[in-house]
Amino acid sequence: MNRPLFTLLAAGLSLIPVLAVAETLPLPLTGPAYVAANEAYSAYERKDYDLAIAKAREALRQRADVTRLNTLIALAERDKQLRDQPRTAASGRAAAAAPGFVAANRGFKAYDREQFGLAAQSARTAIAQAPRRREYRLLLIDALQRQQQLEAADQAVTDALGTFANDNTLLLRRQAIRRQLAVPPAVQGYRALEQGNAVLAVTQARKAVAWAPEVAANQQLLISALLAAKDYPGAEQAASAALARDERKAAPWILRSYARDRQGKAQAAQTDVNRALALKGLSASEVRDIQLFAADAALARGEPQQALNQLQALGNDADDAIASRRATARAALRQKSKGLDSVVQAPPPALDCQESPFGLTCAIWPGTVRDAGTAPASQAYAALARKDPAAASALANQAVARAPQNPAYRRLLVSALTEQNRLPQAIAAASEGLQAHGDDARLLVMRGRLRQQVADEDGARDDFSRALALGSLPAYEEAGLYAAIGQRRTARERLQEARSNGELASASDLQLAYISVQAGDDESAHAAFRKADASHRLPPAAAQDAAYNAMRVHEDDEAVAYFERVIDGQKTAESPMSKQQLFDTRRAVGDISRTWGLTSTTSYRGNSSSGLSAAPNSTSSGSESNDLLQNSTELSWRPLGYRNARFVELYGRVTDTLWSKNSDSDTGADALQGALGVRIKPFSSVNIMAAFERTFPLGSSNVDGDWLVRLGYGSSIGTDLRVDVPSWWTSQLYAEVGHYINDSRDYFNSEWQVGRSYAIGGTGSRWVAFPHVVAAIDYDSKMKSNNSGGFESGDAGGIGVGNNVRYWFREDAYNAPRSYVDFSLQYRARIFGEERAKGVFARLTYSY
Repeated sequence: MNRPLFTLLAAGLSLIPVLAVAETLPLPLTGPAYVAANEAYSAYERKDYDLAIAKAREALRQRADVTRLNTLIALAERDKQLRDQPRTAASGRAAAAAPGFVAANRGFKAYDREQFGLAAQSARTAIAQAPRRREYRLLLIDALQRQQQLEAADQAVTDALGTFANDNTLLLRRQAIRRQLAVPPAVQGYRALEQGNAVLAVTQARKAVAWAPEVAANQQLLISALLAAKDYPGAEQAASAALARDERKAAPWILRSYARDRQGKAQAAQTDVNRALALKGLSASEVRDIQLFAADAALARGEPQQALNQLQALGNDADDAIASRRATARAALRQKSKGLDSVVQAPPPALDCQESPFGLTCAIWPGTVRDAGTAPASQAYAALARKDPAAASALANQAVARAPQNPAYRRLLVSALTEQNRLPQAIAAASEGLQAHGDDARLLVMRGRLRQQVADEDGARDDFSRALALGSLPAYEEAGLYAAIGQRRTARERLQEARSNGELASASDLQLAYISVQAGDDESAHAAFRKADASHRLPPAAAQDAAYNAMRVHEDDEAVAYFERVIDGQKTAESPMSKQQLFDTRRAVGDISRTWGLTSTTSYRGNSSSGLSAAPNSTSSGSESNDLLQNSTELSWRPLGYRNARFVELYGRVTDTLWSKNSDSDTGADALQGALGVRIKPFSSVNIMAAFERTFPLGSSNVDGDWLVRLGYGSSIGTDLRVDVPSWWTSQLYAEVGHYINDSRDYFNSEWQVGRSYAIGGTGSRWVAFPHVVAAIDYDSKMKSNNSGGFESGDAGGIGVGNNVRYWFREDAYNAPRSYVDFSLQYRARIFGEERAKGVFARLTYSY
């Protein structure tokens, strides 16, 4: 769902991700909320304050995020009071003029029409007239940001802080804007560093740090650029500044250690290495890299024995980087024993960054960034970018074979295999990487996500827990992992921490939406999807994700609108859905938009219930045969909508016995009964339903009314129509227990059908046959005693075979078939209990 973001993070070479979320700007008003708000402003201008207040509150009800409407309400209430209290009108006349309001009103309307230039111009006018109106300042800032006039927006924030000192909202807004401003110079600085232009790299890096000094990648870039320029004192100073902000990252310690070493500060340099090694949450590969740094530094100081001591802890000559350094140290030691110079030139730690919409995601590597696997790895990244995962897999395998010590190549291989949908091989590659490098947080996360896809939930939870225990992932990523292991409260806390500490300051609205989905924060995801769609219309895949998110926050109309756009977009989509995926999307539209339902079931023998739509006839007695024909017709209504399959239904039902073999039984008008009730489906993913209803006589029936409590459970596979195959396996289980309160009567009935469905006429037909085997059990406490005073068991169970024929209809371009007619015929043999368990059973159902 959020593949662009998480594939980048998985494949990237990052020890220190630098993500930041763009400031959440108010969405322009649209639809009914816009109409109500516009009417509110117009009413205020006409001095119709009561209408202005009512319309503003209605707009707020639909769009609670548009807090500026509270200002309008306050002004309208104040001016209404001034109008209705003549004694204070004279003194309040000046206040009633509301300086700046007319211009601000024009600006807010322009913003809602996405005329951001006019909004900014109007906001400036309003501020000039009323400089202490904070909402006018925010309107100007928002309008400038919408136009990407970031430096002007930053100046507007600075001006506002001159009036509203230490205002937290303004301070956070300034931080977010400056993080955005830092991205272009950071990218330009890194490109200059790659091209060997150290002077330009330093200049651009200083600009990036000036805008956003708290962003770790900007600090790393500046230190690396200063090292490349051989300005070691400057690099040490820059590293110290980075550590003053955050000393929990290894990179600044290592970079400062190198800068100090170049200045002859050997003891201070070693202290920095030791501090880096003492950090909590380091992976085995990070510990390895730090020890390689230490070995390089010792070799550069002419201390080969110390280098060997550092390498001794690693103890793996199969690792090319370790073996080559060990050989160099031994050769230098032999030279030193002969009185010859043993100093080895060591390059500075290499900075490797990935450019992304977030800015830079950077890592430092021991020595030069190039190793034996660099060339094929670079080609593999390019192959992934051009959507050629097969070539990327082959090249990544080459990179791993040439440089097995580099964990980044393992992640690259896993990403390439995942893109090919070779999930078992990708899991195996991740496991090999973890075996080679120890617990690596990113490899653990990648393997956990893969295990989720193959339904290995226990394995996924284990991987995510191990990754979290390392403590080396950014807060926003930890939020997604906590959500995946069921700790949703902690997930939301970590996501809020990510927002507060600036990890998300440069993420786009769409990326924010996916991050929030991963963390289980559906409300934030919903707001981010809406913002992203307002800025740039979402493509079909993202619109579908937004639709499911809207479902989860109970915005049914919005979910339907997104789904319809997805369906419309299939005509021009580069990668259109399969026929079944498109059908499932249309099915979702039908399910969400349904508010009314009508079901009529006519059954011969046995119970006719399905989904709490009927109950045993309260007129039946223990002595009666079940050779009868009954009808149950029900009308239902969902007053609160679909609510992500956690709906409430009000229903009314009429039940009648049309014919009975027992001549003493009531039929027709004498057996007519009604019921009114409410049922609740409390869980989205579990088909449990509870109902409470009142039954009462209709027609000439003399049966007493009663209260009925019911609980039902259903589980099904393959009961919906398929349009991609001619046949498919189908299973459906239904069980219900109920209690008549006045009659002190209990009942239970269940039915389980298993078979294979066949599209009559071939794939895509709306006619379906379902031959199946059936098992049914029912119990009725009223059947324990008969009219002769005898005793019966009250239960009955049977097994048999049957066939259903169903015709689906009532569909359109956006809705899958919403209605069907179904005829079922079964024969069952009794396996225990009473004789009513055997014989022929038939049922005709019409569902609208």
